[in-house]
Amino acid sequence: MAEAARPRLERTSLGPKETQALGARLGSVLAEGDCLGLDGPLGAGKTVLVRGLVEGAGAADRVRSPTFILHAIYPGPLTVHHLDLYRLDPGVELESLGVEELLESGAVVVEWAERAAGDWFSARCRITPGIGDRRRLELDAPRHLRRAWEPG
Repeated sequence: MAEAARPRLERTSLGPKETQALGARLGSVLAEGDCLGLDGPLGAGKTVLVRGLVEGAGAADRVRSPTFILHAIYPGPLTVHHLDLYRLDPGVELESLGVEELLESGAVVVEWAERAAGDWFSARCRITPGIGDRRRLELDAPRHLRRAWEPG
């Protein structure tokens, strides 16, 4: 259920290590049933953020972009399902990809979420590249994820 008037939180990452560390903080509080959508252009750092999410969720597997396989599964204390919609046509129905069932067995992280039809996402993160390795990350998420995102 959506929370009323969730503020969008912004963070700046100065490089891949910081982006991955932010992901690890989010992954440490990610819960079964969470569906996180990631938006941003090619090379923005979406997969780097997912590496951190998977690490924070306790999985030891190496994360790669699932662009050619569509769905990667990272088992751990919390199973993380990693989907990449880049090669699919805009307006793809996540229901047709079995997202409901995936949410029953873990959390789902979707790269290129802007290509999905409907609003399956309990949280959205937009990554915008800046100069060099600098990235602006904006998060619209429920309270348990917002707390992990806040500095400190």
